[in-house]
Amino acid sequence: MRLHILEHVPFESPAYILDWAQAKGLSPTQTRLYGTILFPDQDAFESNRLMSALLDCWIA
Repeated sequence: MRLHILEHVPFESPAYILDWAQAKGLSPTQTRLYGTILFPDQDAFESNRLMSALLDCWIA
């Protein structure tokens, strides 16, 4: 499987998603949406997970 990760802020990382991918023998690619945005061709990956919402959004 070819996994691509989108990072939306510089102070958060893929963390456990990256650990999981590497444990499965995957070498995920990444696009940092806060920098120069160069998206890979859609044929370059088979899976994409979008996770969002900063922790402080959930604090009432």
